[in-house]
Amino acid sequence: MSDSWFYRCLAAVPMLLVYGSVLAVVVLLLWNRMLSLRVRTKTAHLTDSLKALGVARQETEHALAQTKAMFENRMVGIFRVAGRRVLWCNGALEDMLGYFPGELVGVSARQFYPTEQAFIDMGDPAYPTMQVDLTYRTETEFKRKDGASIWVKLNCSMLEPSSGESLWICLDITQGKLAQDARDEALSRLQKLTNNAPGMVFQFLLRPDGSSCFPFVSEVIRPIYRLSPQDVLADASSLFAHIHPDDRASVDVSIQESARNLTPWQSEHRVRFEDGTVRWLFCNALPERLADGSVLWHGFVTDITERRAVDERLRQLSRITEQAPIAIVITDLSGTIEYTNPYVTKVTGYDAQEVLGQNPRILHSGQTPPEVFQDLWATLQAGNVWRGEFQNRKKNGDLFVEHAVIAPVLDQDGQVSHYIALKEDVTERRRVDQALQTSLLDEAATRSKPPRDCAG
Repeated sequence: MSDSWFYRCLAAVPMLLVYGSVLAVVVLLLWNRMLSLRVRTKTAHLTDSLKALGVARQETEHALAQTKAMFENRMVGIFRVAGRRVLWCNGALEDMLGYFPGELVGVSARQFYPTEQAFIDMGDPAYPTMQVDLTYRTETEFKRKDGASIWVKLNCSMLEPSSGESLWICLDITQGKLAQDARDEALSRLQKLTNNAPGMVFQFLLRPDGSSCFPFVSEVIRPIYRLSPQDVLADASSLFAHIHPDDRASVDVSIQESARNLTPWQSEHRVRFEDGTVRWLFCNALPERLADGSVLWHGFVTDITERRAVDERLRQLSRITEQAPIAIVITDLSGTIEYTNPYVTKVTGYDAQEVLGQNPRILHSGQTPPEVFQDLWATLQAGNVWRGEFQNRKKNGDLFVEHAVIAPVLDQDGQVSHYIALKEDVTERRRVDQALQTSLLDEAATRSKPPRDCAG
């Protein structure tokens, strides 16, 4: 029994070997597949790493190129400083300051500044700031090798706080600085002009919602409106509150018409203050419409109170002259008539248009002695007032007697510019006087005759 078992086992050995071989092959195939997967995974990871490394290399090269371009650019000056001495600088700084390549290395930064004090004033705030905030920014004046001055904008950063090494970047802003200085000077001149002008220069803005303000107004607003520029910068209501109540409606209408038609705004109106003072103002401005629908006026305000007073006096004088019951004639130095009042027409029958540009001799009758005219001109040329009478003729041919007072008119320099004649028709008075004299003479003659004898 045991032999048969042995032989059966022996017969099963080939089968076991076959099965073992198959199993081994299967295991080997599985192991190979696993190795292939691991290799592919490692390969993929390696490929990704190589790609990332390539990207990193490209980015590094790009950053290095940018850094190189920044340090080697010819526009922005860059230099490193330690102990207030230049360790390194780029070519742009050398060009900016007029030095040869390498000439600035090792020199004191004091060489960049026009004075010792400027060097100190720059360093005192810069280094403490860089120690705390790491960056310091300012604008300062540098001195070139040839002594010329330039203006630069500086950005300073601390590289090694322990060693005090810092990096300085500067941009030449000389042209911009000069342009800004020119603008500032022009603005200063404009400000002086506006503040010393004989009136208030302004910009007046009317917004679409009806509110208004003065974006710009000169200091002359103080004596004219008793306000400051700040009082009306955002809101103009405090200025309009000073407009006389009787004139406010007409001022509002004139502003609205100017805004609607974009026509020049002109207005003469009064302002009244708390103490009762009333002043006359003249406003003249040109409008423009802005993109948001607002209207902006650029204009000028003048106090015309004195002018209005003079004008009123002139109007009164004109009314007096026009209504005076006496003939008034004004001539130039040659005697050409430039003005006559209406009473001249009443006396002579000539209209103003008929005598303007003529000589008073159109009234001569030929009966005034020549000596009268000689005395007249001699008196006037001596600068004195002449009084006398003329035998003149009216337009209709009637003779009349004029009593005249003629005087020279002086200009602002004291020179004679015109002559003025005040003349009165005294014909009737002379006739009455003559009749009275005749009557008195007749009466005197009658009284002087001896009484007649009754028997005679």
